[in-house]
Amino acid sequence: MKKYKVMVEGVNFLIGVEDGAAVEVRKYGFFTTRFVEAWDRAEAEARVIEMLRVELKTRVQNEKSDSPIMFVEEIEELETFGEFEVPGAGFAWYPDEHEGH
Repeated sequence: MKKYKVMVEGVNFLIGVEDGAAVEVRKYGFFTTRFVEAWDRAEAEARVIEMLRVELKTRVQNEKSDSPIMFVEEIEELETFGEFEVPGAGFAWYPDEHEGH
């Protein structure tokens, strides 16, 4: 199996974020990087997207008619995972500028 670094962007994620004592629910986007082993790029992409769906399942509050979207920004084949934390963790969240559109 080959090793891949997969960078993903997500948009239109309706999530609650703590703001002091209150929780504010609004739409956010994110960037994240995950590392996987797969036979090829297509399998690496599918594995990472499924991994992220499972990670985010309890946080996402979107209605079915307004689903969030994830897409792969970049896939890089690696010789080794080296110092990278595998499979990776965390999200860089940002307010979704297209909220309400």
